Amino acid sequence: MLWLRRFGICAKTAIPESPEAMCNWFAETWLWYVTGPLIGLFVPALVLAANKLFGISSNLRHLCAAILLGKVEFFRYDWRRVGLWNLVFLFGVFVAGFFAGGLAATYFILSRLL
Repeated sequence: MLWLRRFGICAKTAIPESPEAMCNWFAETWLWYVTGPLIGLFVPALVLAANKLFGISSNLRHLCAAILLGKVEFFRYDWRRVGLWNLVFLFGVFVAGFFAGGLAATYFILSRLL
């Protein structure tokens, strides 16, 4: 863990020694040059490990295949088998955004009242 401090990844906080400190360290804001490559490497790792495409733009093809019902050759495939998990992920993004927006608004209102 000392290398994290040496490269400036954990410059704001101390090196975590306990499980609680480790959880707090993971919950803090990470630097952009650490999280960017981690996110960038997650998508190719998912393609290599599970042979699944990941991303919101992939859902457009699955939605068109579900709505057009095979009228166009490009969309004639089993979208339930290939992309249903991706559509569920998209639905989860919208639901999480809705709840996060509601919680943020509630927190903002309560912080102004107190």
